[in-house]
Amino acid sequence: MKKMKIKLAILALFCILVNSGVFAQNWSLSGNTLNGTEFIGSINNHGFSLVTSGKPRIVIKPDGNVGIGTTSTSGFRLSVEGKLRAREVFIDLDQWADHVFDPGHHLLSLNELESFIDCFGHLPSIPTEAEVLTQDVSIGVIQTLMLEKIEEITLYLIDLNKRLESLESGVFNSADTHHEK
Repeated sequence: MKKMKIKLAILALFCILVNSGVFAQNWSLSGNTLNGTEFIGSINNHGFSLVTSGKPRIVIKPDGNVGIGTTSTSGFRLSVEGKLRAREVFIDLDQWADHVFDPGHHLLSLNELESFIDCFGHLPSIPTEAEVLTQDVSIGVIQTLMLEKIEEITLYLIDLNKRLESLESGVFNSADTHHEK
């Protein structure tokens, strides 16, 4: 039953393509063969579309780029118009944020950071709202930048904790000295 549905779907797709006049000369009802390998698609410089209700739902461009819900791939290997659900997404990165812990890394003072935010309206090295709204944002890059900020906050907290402990020990030492008199 499942094979029958698949064959009917392929036949329907074939009929749509034949009736549209596109790719008709490159298709056969039994599939296509190239160098002994059967495939669905074209061997010329045409793309391939899966269409429902008269609208292209999945488009494979001649360069191999794929559009789901869009015919524009804008040079990306995969472009999706609409929501995307995945159980896991893995991103290969060229760098990570641990450079924040390097001895030579310059951490702004909190006063310098406050001045930067007052002047520019965002954190250093984080894109502005205008940039994010008008340009594509790499998930890997933004995750790295967010981790960088978390690590910087951790360093600020460690420094503040040391200052607090120093103040507390000074207060306790002063109180002990006062009680001894």
